[in-house]
Amino acid sequence: MSRWVWIALVSAAAMVVATVRLSPPLAPHLAAPTSLTDAPHAATVPPVRVRLGESDVWRIRIDGPYQIMRPGDWRILAQGSRLEESDAIAETDRLRIADRAFDEDSLELRVVRPGSLWVEDTQYRGDLLLVRADGARLLAVNLVALADYLASVVNGEMPASFPDEARRAQAIVARTYAVYHMKTAAAGQHYDLRADEGSQVYRGTQYVDNAGRRLAAETPDSRRIVVETRGVVATYRGRLFCTFYAAVCGGHTMRGETVFPAAAPPLVGGPCEYCGDGPNYRWQVDFNWRDTEPKLLRFLAGSGRRLDSISGLKTIDRGDGIPAEVEITGEPATRRISTTQMRRRVLGSAQLPSDRFSVELDGERLRVQGRGWGHGVGMCQWGARGQAIAGRTCREILEHYYPGCELVRLR
Repeated sequence: MSRWVWIALVSAAAMVVATVRLSPPLAPHLAAPTSLTDAPHAATVPPVRVRLGESDVWRIRIDGPYQIMRPGDWRILAQGSRLEESDAIAETDRLRIADRAFDEDSLELRVVRPGSLWVEDTQYRGDLLLVRADGARLLAVNLVALADYLASVVNGEMPASFPDEARRAQAIVARTYAVYHMKTAAAGQHYDLRADEGSQVYRGTQYVDNAGRRLAAETPDSRRIVVETRGVVATYRGRLFCTFYAAVCGGHTMRGETVFPAAAPPLVGGPCEYCGDGPNYRWQVDFNWRDTEPKLLRFLAGSGRRLDSISGLKTIDRGDGIPAEVEITGEPATRRISTTQMRRRVLGSAQLPSDRFSVELDGERLRVQGRGWGHGVGMCQWGARGQAIAGRTCREILEHYYPGCELVRLR
């Protein structure tokens, strides 16, 4: 089945399948298979294309039989019983893997034994796509079964210590997020998702950390969670939507369109009383005003709102779920900017966990007091934990963060 035919079926399925019950678990008697590609119907879904990154050189190893092919072509360009650790690079007019050159702009490395692929220090299920990028850069994309991808993402996005109901909710929003991006990927784009926080955290099967330790990225427990929620996605009025989520909302999730202009109606924002134990639920960062004032003046000048000096700052609360504004008193006028602009263009995103904060100028110190960690739209992951501990079901958690959504199972 082609990728584009499947995408059409996804849209049709979302409109006709029945709602599903998620508590108790969908299939508590099922043991997670060794590879989730063994699960029923997995073959009907095309692989997820996960962007691992771009590099001048990629270290690749395949611990078993493999074939090197032109993408979309049955012809085998090279094959072997094992690929020892080799460098893959893009040369002027060809790609090279170890000492073998290929007159191609892209190559697909297909593995026979699941989980035998290593890229750098990470083990992956599925296959590998290599594409020449700008200059001599080489784009690496893991082609992996959706269920195998999710088994890694569930652990990458939510600790294994969180209750099952929270992790089931995580699996469903991660699946919906992935399928939505598979469905809406731009024509000609070589990947659907990134492997990092730009999409969802995906670390393959296992990886070697900086201390040389092998750490599991997917586990029997994460595979079980994926099996128990197999095929379940969130829809709104029969359509998939992008299920944004963040670590800690700080007590109130954000109204979606204030952060992501195309956010779907269920992302309305609302109170969350369950994430008080989360990291950065409340936080404070102090800045040296002598260093910060010139940065703020430069930003204002660059955006056509020049001030010669600043005499005061005040936070203007615009209501829960809407980013606040910072009112800047100075000469020759008073200006306003959003806390989003203040964080990203003046103070620095790495310094502050979220855009939800207030500011206070105290002599030579700019005090920033905030709440939450991440953009705050959609499901609050620590809030999901708190709700699960309080006895709420997976369905109740999702309906809380995505009001009006319907859970359906893709066929």
